[in-house]
Amino acid sequence: MSRNTYRLSFHVTHPSLTADAIRQEVKLPVAYAQSVGLPRATPRGNPLDGVYKVTNVHFAAHDKPLEFAQESFREVLKGVLSAMESDFPQRVAESGGATHVLVGLYSDESLLLELPPEVLHELATRKIGLKMDFYGGEE
Repeated sequence: MSRNTYRLSFHVTHPSLTADAIRQEVKLPVAYAQSVGLPRATPRGNPLDGVYKVTNVHFAAHDKPLEFAQESFREVLKGVLSAMESDFPQRVAESGGATHVLVGLYSDESLLLELPPEVLHELATRKIGLKMDFYGGEE
């Protein structure tokens, strides 16, 4: 029997806010952060040429893949959205940045992810994009 799992994360990109300023707004663990204007580096910290052109912050909603049968996608998403002031994503968008929720889906069989209109409306109203990445097989 196949395990259908997913990962959910929240991402912020901004042309001028620092990663520290964004971290203060979102109460989730930071998976990685890069601040505009700082020297570029590999994930291991080795220096690269140039500086970051924008700030990118990736927040992890959980540590390990979640099983659809055991963890309600809507509840996990609610937890992500409650980790910040409701107007934070809109403020980011109005000042030139963007936010999105990334859903990584893992399955070696067909998989249905339902997003009811209320969920899509809340994301759109708050100016939060939605990206989905489908992977074959287990993580």
